[in-house]
Amino acid sequence: VYDKATGAFREMVFDQSTLLCQPMQYNVWRAPTDNDREVRVKWQNCGYDRAVTRAYDTEIFVGSEEVTICTHLSIAADAIRKFLDIDVQWTVHGNGEIDCAIQAVRDTGMVFLPRFGIRMMLPAKMDEVEYYGYGPFESYCDKHRASWLGVFGAKRDELHEDYLKPQENGSHYGCKYLTVGDERTALFISGDSFSFNASRYMQEELTRKMHNYELQPSPWTV
Repeated sequence: VYDKATGAFREMVFDQSTLLCQPMQYNVWRAPTDNDREVRVKWQNCGYDRAVTRAYDTEIFVGSEEVTICTHLSIAADAIRKFLDIDVQWTVHGNGEIDCAIQAVRDTGMVFLPRFGIRMMLPAKMDEVEYYGYGPFESYCDKHRASWLGVFGAKRDELHEDYLKPQENGSHYGCKYLTVGDERTALFISGDSFSFNASRYMQEELTRKMHNYELQPSPWTV
């Protein structure tokens, strides 16, 4: 089920298994790290922590073996000018595969984004993770010397880095593919090079809590 108001999928079901417990979201926020304590204020002044997606128009093209959905949308906070203008094309193939192509233009007069990506809330039972990328330790574009490129597997909860002050954690950089699933169903994601994290914690929870013992897990795999 595609939501023409947001330009993303509201429901995904494959082989009678629900994949999305909440609508898919475009994601620009991350829980600030200790090193973000100064830029955090600039991010919040731009509304990155309360961004809303607005779709303007959607075109649908039906082929013999696929359906292509093209949406023009923007991302902004209420009462603040938009900081992203986006054209997204989703192609749904008959075998269930989905291709995604996103062209995004950022307002460079505003401070750099915390991140840009897609957020999905999957069933909590989908907690088996395998990826080809930098691991087994958390890795980022500017912090991955302790990791190496390879195929790694882990439980979702093993990917969480338990910082005393909750913050962004558990990313894996330079990935070519990722699977998240259980004994029956898995979501497979591939791309040229991307980062991911898989967690029980929402970024909003990591943002507002001051101590790790205060964290409340979500009912999903995020």
